[in-house]
Amino acid sequence: MIVGFSHLTLHCTNIDAAMPLVAPWGYTLDFQQRDVVNPEGKHGLLSTWHPRMHIALFRSPRVLPVELVEYPNFSGQGLSALEPIIMGRGIDAAADNPVGTAIGQYFKSPQSAVPRRDQFNTRLWFLNAPDARSGIVGLVHRTRDFEAAVGFWEKLSGRKAARPDAAGNVAYTGYFSPIAALSLPVIVTEDPAFPHHRTTLDNPGTTVLSFTCSNVERARAAVNPGEALPTTGIFEVCINGKDLRLEIIEAHPGVFIELLQALPKRSA
Repeated sequence: MIVGFSHLTLHCTNIDAAMPLVAPWGYTLDFQQRDVVNPEGKHGLLSTWHPRMHIALFRSPRVLPVELVEYPNFSGQGLSALEPIIMGRGIDAAADNPVGTAIGQYFKSPQSAVPRRDQFNTRLWFLNAPDARSGIVGLVHRTRDFEAAVGFWEKLSGRKAARPDAAGNVAYTGYFSPIAALSLPVIVTEDPAFPHHRTTLDNPGTTVLSFTCSNVERARAAVNPGEALPTTGIFEVCINGKDLRLEIIEAHPGVFIELLQALPKRSA
């Protein structure tokens, strides 16, 4: 079963250049690891095959952990359907737009969120913090198929989405934990102009949401029972000195779910 939310990823083309950009959001580096071997099962989920990747995990006490991922020699294009919402102090207000206004209303901010496209080559939403929180506090899920996206999040969370917009093209949903810092609010917004393209793990921006679980097979059945979904298959890897068993599943177009099971320490 799924135990809780672990972290989200943010793909970058140069991890050394990206790491200093994350610190001002309120994060500190937990660990970094270079040349992590990619399993053969990732072949079908990448735009270009990368035998290895580099990762760096950042934490903040009151917001979601974020993992920077670099696939070396990446040259692909595309947009991520998942756009991080970053809270901080002293962020200028933006001109009103429906998505920015919806973000501000959800997080009880008097200002709208500011859309920016920066060094991560993806749209990030910045919101002036109403409290001491700083960092990634949620996601915007931009989609052409609004009802399917809302249904996906409702199934994953087991909760009905709130629909504050009478027009029906914005919904508040996500995955919620008893630990507030490990909850993942998601604002689903309908965008008929969002381009048709296949999202891959190495698209710019956020594509992977990682969940801890006690057993990968049982957790997979809970994510989307009975459906044949693109997947890496189950594999094992050592990250930061810990043996892990995991699987990455394309659970919804543009949304990859990573199921992460910690293995017992091997005896010396």
